[in-house]
Amino acid sequence: MLTAHPYPSPLESRTVSGRSCGSCSLCCKVFPVPEVDSARSVMCRHCIPGKGCGVHASRPAICRNFFCNWLLLDTLGPEWQPEQAKMVLQTIAFPDALGLVVHVDPDFPDHWRIEPYYARIKGWALKAQQQTKATGPVYFVMAEIHRREFLVLPDREVDLGEFEDDEEIEVERRVSNGRIEVSAKKKHKPPPAGP
Repeated sequence: MLTAHPYPSPLESRTVSGRSCGSCSLCCKVFPVPEVDSARSVMCRHCIPGKGCGVHASRPAICRNFFCNWLLLDTLGPEWQPEQAKMVLQTIAFPDALGLVVHVDPDFPDHWRIEPYYARIKGWALKAQQQTKATGPVYFVMAEIHRREFLVLPDREVDLGEFEDDEEIEVERRVSNGRIEVSAKKKHKPPPAGP
């Protein structure tokens, strides 16, 4: 049995005033949650459409601690509310990279390519390219539809294909003739550390 977490997520205090999930539960669909046997791209069995989580008080920490970018960033207008946008924006950090992942509702796989979304996503990709220097973190933008990943660059998207559970993304920078390019590829996850 799951037990309630007695403390709020540290991100909860950073939510934009007046914003809440409301009837939106898209994160319950686009993310897998093994703790409750919820698969990727399928609405979690605990989700009550239009109402939210049926086990909200005892939901796992992975759910309790997640807040999408729309809840956290006042620069995202109402059109970015995930239920309306058909996508969940998430900032992710690796030891040497910082990125934005656009998790697209698999029932609307091309929604990220329509306006007003596409121009803004491409703008973020341009900013990521401009912020990536020869040293320091690599900045990137990805679009994810089910298990398929796209590296979004200012002038194109790179289809990285479908990822298996034992694969992850490796983001790199290449410096050629003084020009910095961001690239990404699949790699196998390292095996879990032993006891």
